[in-house]
Amino acid sequence: RLKIFRFVSLYYTDGDTCDLTKTRRVVEVKLRCSKKTDKSHATSMYLVEPETCSYVLGVESALFCDLADYTDEYGIPDNEKLIKRFQQQPPPE
Repeated sequence: RLKIFRFVSLYYTDGDTCDLTKTRRVVEVKLRCSKKTDKSHATSMYLVEPETCSYVLGVESALFCDLADYTDEYGIPDNEKLIKRFQQQPPPE
């Protein structure tokens, strides 16, 4: 399966109460794979508010490229894939 956008999405709910909507604030954190050959250590971030008191925080870095292999097609971490990956990993010495 080819993923065009390689990212991991983490959802955080039940934040502080929003004065405008009287609902709890929510944020989606998107960790996106961004391979830049000249600056592999570089990280960029952005924050948007697509709806009142609902936020998207994006962090782009080459550090997240391997993690994206363990997500589903929506960028949600796949627990089964992650468990298999860490079970295959040799214990630290």
